[in-house]
Amino acid sequence: MRKLSRTLLLLLAPVAAAANLHCNDSREAEYRPAAAYISSAAYIRVSASVDEQPMLAAVTETYALMATTRNVLDRSISADRTEDGRNRDRIRKTSYFTGDILGTIKNLQKDLRVTAVPGSNLIRVSLKSAKPIERADIVNAVADAIVNEAVQQRKRTVSMQMKYTVTASDELRADIAAKRKMIAQLRGQSQVPLMKEERASLQNSLTLLSNSITSLRLKKNRIESDLGSFKDKQTDNLLMNSPEIRFAVANDPSVATLRAAILQSKISALGDNGNKQLITIQKRLAEMLTLRQQAAAREAISLKRSKLESEAAAVSYQLLAIGNQYNEVSARLRDLGVSLTRIEYMQSEIERVQQQADELDDELFRLRISLGDNPLTIWAYAEISS
Repeated sequence: MRKLSRTLLLLLAPVAAAANLHCNDSREAEYRPAAAYISSAAYIRVSASVDEQPMLAAVTETYALMATTRNVLDRSISADRTEDGRNRDRIRKTSYFTGDILGTIKNLQKDLRVTAVPGSNLIRVSLKSAKPIERADIVNAVADAIVNEAVQQRKRTVSMQMKYTVTASDELRADIAAKRKMIAQLRGQSQVPLMKEERASLQNSLTLLSNSITSLRLKKNRIESDLGSFKDKQTDNLLMNSPEIRFAVANDPSVATLRAAILQSKISALGDNGNKQLITIQKRLAEMLTLRQQAAAREAISLKRSKLESEAAAVSYQLLAIGNQYNEVSARLRDLGVSLTRIEYMQSEIERVQQQADELDDELFRLRISLGDNPLTIWAYAEISS
């Protein structure tokens, strides 16, 4: 109700002012100069929480100040035409016109009285000199010039606003197009949902590779520890009697053959105790067995060391290969993540810029509608004094 009452106040203000003007004593009317009234109510747009009267006063005062400018007064003299373009020349036809446009303008600036009517949205235009019968034509010509100048100023202002709005809208849409092009370059032949699926797959692969690297590092540490311990024992000659080496020596074919030969010679010697040749053969076989056992032990130790070294090298190679694969997947995942982050940012920017562009389109639509509106209208023409 408050907003409605304020609107009614704006609409009723000119009526109230006119009533006050016309209800005065008739004797006062004889001395009142011919006056025209211009209304600016149509362009007051205020919130219900704002006091309209100070704003009305400011608007009407602004137009009142504009009324005595050279542009307006020159228009009232040199461009006084009807709506269909016919010359009226109301001021030129009066004796007030000196024949000199600049001189007449100076006289009008001195004699015109253009004031805002207190408590209303009206501008009062009157003239303190000139013949009474000519005052109405002069005042009305000036009033029409004020309205026309305000209309032209508004059209220029709105046109500039429209031009700026169109330019700003075009820039925003160009920005949107550039961002969409960048998104297309970032995603290449793929689509964003597929890129997200690829990112999830790469993250899973990276987890598996990380687990493999951890496992291989543990294995490498264990093998290198075993190899180090083995080398230390080899240096200290502690491996000859180790169960593993002894088992390897016992299973050596040459050692087994020599042991069998020694056993056979011992069996043969049981039947011939005095055979010195058999005793010599046994000693020789025993020496050969000892030498072969030592050689077999060295071979077993060397083979074990080579095996440990080969295992360590193989694990290092696997670790290097999987590490390289991990780095490749990690780099791909990082690049993909950067691209998706930039795409998401670009998409959010497109939404933001699109909203701004839509707001500019709405503003442009409002400006096009308001282009045909008039900021001022003649509320009442001055009447010719009788």
